[in-house]
Amino acid sequence: MFAGFLFSHGSQGIDFVWVAAFLLGGLVAAPIAAWLVRLLPPRGTLRSDSVVMLFDAKDGWPDTPALLRLYVEDADVNHRKAPTTGALGVTETTELYFGDLGGRVRDP
Repeated sequence: MFAGFLFSHGSQGIDFVWVAAFLLGGLVAAPIAAWLVRLLPPRGTLRSDSVVMLFDAKDGWPDTPALLRLYVEDADVNHRKAPTTGALGVTETTELYFGDLGGRVRDP
């Protein structure tokens, strides 16, 4: 994106010291933010009385895939149980770089 801006507008008036400072700030801030997110409780967590509404498509509608992230008590146990309910395993559970444990299943 920045290269496209430079190509179309040129670099006159751009202070590259500020560009470098913002880039360095982002490189420092991103890992700190990822660490802080691990400390905070997730917002919008489903509880036993929560409702998630999903709908079937009408005949002739194109497929519209979606990703639904659920936080559960034990990801490994739930991931192993998924095939018993008809889900297809896509990935094994893996610890992500920010500390969450996740695995993907597909509802056929």
